[in-house]
Amino acid sequence: METDKEKLQRLVANTPPSVFHSLYLSLALGALLGLRGILLWVVNGNFTAKSFLFTATIAGFFVFNGFSLMTKSRFSYVLLVAFTFPHVAGSVAGTVHLGHF
Repeated sequence: METDKEKLQRLVANTPPSVFHSLYLSLALGALLGLRGILLWVVNGNFTAKSFLFTATIAGFFVFNGFSLMTKSRFSYVLLVAFTFPHVAGSVAGTVHLGHF
C-alpha cells in the first residue's frame, strides 16, 4: 500500500512545470500583498483591523489557489469567485454612482 509521502512524491513528479510557475507566481503575489499592507501601515501610520483582514484574506486566497493547482481542486476557485463577487459589485456600483454626476 502506498504511503502519504509516496503519494505526494508521485503527485509532484507528475505535475507539469507550468503549474509550478503558477504556484510560484501566486505565492509571490500573496507575499507582495502582505508587504503592501505593511507598507501602508508604515506610510499612513495607522493599520486598522479591517485593512489587516482584507490584506490577509486576499493574500490567503492567492496562496490557497496556488496550492490548489497541485491537487486540481475546483473548490478554491468557487470560493474565490464567491468572495470576489461583492468586491466586483461594489466597484460596479461605485462606477455607476460616479457616472451620474
